[in-house]
Amino acid sequence: MAFFGHGAQSSTNSFGYSPFPLEQYLDWLRPLATAGGTQKQLIVSITGTLDETAAMLVRLQAFADEVVQKVAVEFNASCPNFKGAFGRSLACVC
Repeated sequence: MAFFGHGAQSSTNSFGYSPFPLEQYLDWLRPLATAGGTQKQLIVSITGTLDETAAMLVRLQAFADEVVQKVAVEFNASCPNFKGAFGRSLACVC
């Protein structure tokens, strides 16, 4: 994961299963998304049950409205690295 600060342009990236919930990633993204200057494209990868996925999509739309920026979403339909991992909520930001 790259760190970002005032005036910096960088990316946050998490590979594989993340121990952090979606809300934590949104907290990390908020300063980057609301900083002045050039906006970076935000792409958030999610997975979960049907209900979890629907809730995350609603939350991501609210976040996009809050920061006045488009947020792309990738749905990860499987996690081959963890037995039985499908259905667990996770988020990673590319």
